[in-house]
Amino acid sequence: HAPLAALTAELLRLRRLHPTLTDPDAAVHVGCDGDAVWMRRVASETTRLALHFGVDPDAQPAPDPGLQIVLDTADERWGGTGRSAWSATLAVGDPHA
Repeated sequence: HAPLAALTAELLRLRRLHPTLTDPDAAVHVGCDGDAVWMRRVASETTRLALHFGVDPDAQPAPDPGLQIVLDTADERWGGTGRSAWSATLAVGDPHA
């Protein structure tokens, strides 16, 4: 249970650090690209949550230009293997920077 508790704590930390994740006025865009579903929120910064359900870990969508991945559920810290076809990534940043 320790990896799941650590992942939950990290998600809560990121939620406090990036107000776009909780901004009720943020513009929300949802889409699908092959085996991935993504949600992009735009306000003071841009966030993108990508959920990948494919069988090929190399087919995961890259983050938008200007965004940096701040969380990947395939990471070994959360009990992942380091590379996983089934994963979620959270990317944050300013695509216009």
